[in-house]
Amino acid sequence: MAETTDPGFEAGDLPVVSVIIPTFGRPDRVSRAIDSVLAQTYARIEVVVVDDNPLGSEDQSITELSLRPYSDCQQVRYITRRSNGGGSAARNTGLDAGRGSLITFLDDDDVYLPEKVEKQVQHMLTYGLDVSLCHMVLSENGAVVDSPLAYARGTDLAGFIMDGNTFTPMIMVRREVLTRAGGFPETPRFQDHLLMIKLLETGARTGILAEPLFIHDNHSGTRISLSRRSLEGYRNKHAFELRNLDRLNPGQRRSVLFRQATVGMKIARAEDGLIAGLGLLPAAISNLGAPNDVVTIAKTIYNIFLRPDKNF
Repeated sequence: MAETTDPGFEAGDLPVVSVIIPTFGRPDRVSRAIDSVLAQTYARIEVVVVDDNPLGSEDQSITELSLRPYSDCQQVRYITRRSNGGGSAARNTGLDAGRGSLITFLDDDDVYLPEKVEKQVQHMLTYGLDVSLCHMVLSENGAVVDSPLAYARGTDLAGFIMDGNTFTPMIMVRREVLTRAGGFPETPRFQDHLLMIKLLETGARTGILAEPLFIHDNHSGTRISLSRRSLEGYRNKHAFELRNLDRLNPGQRRSVLFRQATVGMKIARAEDGLIAGLGLLPAAISNLGAPNDVVTIAKTIYNIFLRPDKNF
């Protein structure tokens, strides 16, 4: 079949898929990720490795050396960035460089299962989707664990804001839709989550393929630290939610504002002290809705008083 970059997927053609792998600080792991893509049952793949280590740094040099065995592989392209820009910038660099009409992603310490790409391409073609999401195998310390994080959730904007869950390798998306959405947002946290909000804001037709198609190695567990970068990520997440409040029903709006107020109490406590943290208590109380919201407020007050350094 003739190779195509036509986002319309003309009859008889199979789309080329660009798999974007950003890498930073893991020169010993990225080859494993690349090999899992080259072992896919779907042939029309290009691998775009974006090295986000500063150009000329030790990690960049080691990464480049580790990728030399792929120098004769036409499917693998290696791109260096001049300086570290973070995951969003690296993935956007890969998007600009990729040639496929479908885009998907892989972290440098994760691996695809063999049919990942083929099954998601078929999912998109069968149902006329702009975005396909899949589940994942979640591994912690070498052991597979069952967790809500392993399952993609949210195929419409309101549903995703309320209870969405996605990791970047879950996503396969049409290039034209991703480009129209503006690519990844610049944020130190929640890059995958905010990308999905941007895609759904465009009306992207989204479906979930209820199969685990890659293995995610969870180094940090489910908690996010109270670092400055993490707090910035939460503020960005809240901003994306607030700009879509008018797309939610009254009950959903109340729930989002309650959630933001309780998280905001922790952020204010971390940045400005206890009084600032308690200052958002009236906002939380005014948006009480669910039966367990009072319990959530009580736990939040307990934590900002007695466990101010507790991870979210």
